[in-house]
Amino acid sequence: GVRMPKAVSPREENIRFRRGFLLWIVVLCAASTALAVNPGPDVVVAAGGAAAGVPPAYWLTDLVIYNPGPGGANITVSYLPRGGDNSNPATVDFAIAAGETLIRSNVVGADFGEESFGALRVMSDVAVVVHSVTKNNPGGADASDANAFGQGFPGIPVARAIQAGQSTVIPGLVQNDVQRSNYGALDVSGTGSTFTVRAFSTSGNELASTSYSLEPWGSFQRT
Repeated sequence: GVRMPKAVSPREENIRFRRGFLLWIVVLCAASTALAVNPGPDVVVAAGGAAAGVPPAYWLTDLVIYNPGPGGANITVSYLPRGGDNSNPATVDFAIAAGETLIRSNVVGADFGEESFGALRVMSDVAVVVHSVTKNNPGGADASDANAFGQGFPGIPVARAIQAGQSTVIPGLVQNDVQRSNYGALDVSGTGSTFTVRAFSTSGNELASTSYSLEPWGSFQRT
């Protein structure tokens, strides 16, 4: 069911969102061996967007792309909304000089004109490093971010994605009155995929399992 939010102060509301989202969100995009910095020519950020959450939350994503090479990089960024076939996504193009960093604030809202959640794909003619910050800006996309707080998501090269027959483990998930765990996935095959999520207790007993299907380049998150 839907629970109506109780009246709380902005500080209390921020604390609730900090506990409920930032500490526990995870994604099922790539193997657990992924490192914090992974340069590549085809990189995905598996969670991002620009849309309102439970009031007063407004979530938006800043995208950061660093070109570590000795020459320029030609970049194409695609937005992959949740819940559909993203074979022909909207794209924007950028050029980044050697050693420079491109920062696109509120990339989903400002560059794609979208108010939704999904994933981002960064394609380049040379290897680049991709990072993102998805933050709660309670005043909305155009408000000052003085009270914003967020979670960093490193870009993960498509080459590191889970392959057919492989699996990964996400430890420490919690669901209670003050904390919740999200998990998500992104198809990087371009043809669609099916995966199964199995939940285990701390003692290793399987509690439940659910299977999902993704369309080509489909983006998914379970909250």
